[in-house]
Amino acid sequence: YLLEATSSIQWLEEFLQKEYEGSLVLVTHDVALQKRVTDSLAIIHGGRFYFRPNFRDYLSFRDSLKEEKVLLEKAIESLAGKIADNMAFVEKFRAKAQTAARAQSKLKSAEEMQDELRGMKDKLQRLEGFSYNLNFKFRLAGAGGKFPVVLKDLDFSYQEDGPQILKNLNIDIKRGQRVAILGDNGTGKTTLLNVIAERLAPTKGEILKGHAVETGYFGQHQLDELSLENTVLDNLRSRAVGVSYEELRGWLGAFGFATQDDIDKKAKVLSGGERARLALLRILLTRINLVLLDEPTNHLDVETKDLLKTAIREFEGTTILVSHDREFVSEIAERILYLSHDHQLTDHLGDLDSFFEKYPQFVRHVEGYSKPSQAPSAPAVSNPTKPKSSLSFEERKKV
Repeated sequence: YLLEATSSIQWLEEFLQKEYEGSLVLVTHDVALQKRVTDSLAIIHGGRFYFRPNFRDYLSFRDSLKEEKVLLEKAIESLAGKIADNMAFVEKFRAKAQTAARAQSKLKSAEEMQDELRGMKDKLQRLEGFSYNLNFKFRLAGAGGKFPVVLKDLDFSYQEDGPQILKNLNIDIKRGQRVAILGDNGTGKTTLLNVIAERLAPTKGEILKGHAVETGYFGQHQLDELSLENTVLDNLRSRAVGVSYEELRGWLGAFGFATQDDIDKKAKVLSGGERARLALLRILLTRINLVLLDEPTNHLDVETKDLLKTAIREFEGTTILVSHDREFVSEIAERILYLSHDHQLTDHLGDLDSFFEKYPQFVRHVEGYSKPSQAPSAPAVSNPTKPKSSLSFEERKKV
């Protein structure tokens, strides 16, 4: 299950590292969590288990399989050519007495190569999925204005006399920036993203959009915009203008819809995770120059997440995202907007590492963040001298 709350992830990590003494089997897409609390990794693929000592070793293992897959594809192509040549010789010369023996030898050789080819294809099928022959790219809708998003003295509350969620925000976002909105739960991160998407209207102040800005927005509401009676493929056709069927099948395969049965499913029978992946794929196929992403990695496996990271880094438009995924933010963001419960906005031009170097007081609020270069260790605590609670785990659960 997904632990949405920042403190929940930290609590779970600390419990597993410091208090739990039993065995652990963890199923997660959170690479940072996996690195910090496990000492081995099992990859399930093609009905087989692949055991590796750690995630770094898995990445090396995966890369070696990708290389093996490329070499195997070339070998299959070469062997298929030899079989075709042999069979062409057999068809041409087996009826002639003087070449019949040679034709028979060619036929036997072709049959032996067919057996070898079947084995190679079986091996290739097992390797499929470790490498996607695809490079995601957002479809750019022109450059757009220099400042795609400008907020001026912006306030927001859900009710006229209700508590303010956002207060006196002034933000200029430049074209091409990759911005992460961070903060503890309840500080208005998703609300701010919805205001920028113009799905919520500010109660005070204004939001200005730059010239020719075309916005793609991924959030939970996107699942409601799927046509439930249409198939997976039909839900994408209207967004895939100019995309070939073969290319579209490649995208679908990388997002977990690999077979004909998968793409022929109606959206109404898909799981929540499958619907989320389909909704995200619709955004990727739309021509945009501003992309807004609310927890885009919740239902993505490691491979697909890597492809999405590459797509965002290569996107020439502007990206604004909300994410609890530490590693994803670390590799994407070049500007941090941090929202506090007291409505203070901390605006930092730089990546996540430099943000926490400058503002170490916020480390505890981003799911036990640690620098990517650090070895897995126990999450930092805000007050090292504070004595450990005398309450047991069961007692603290009751509290």
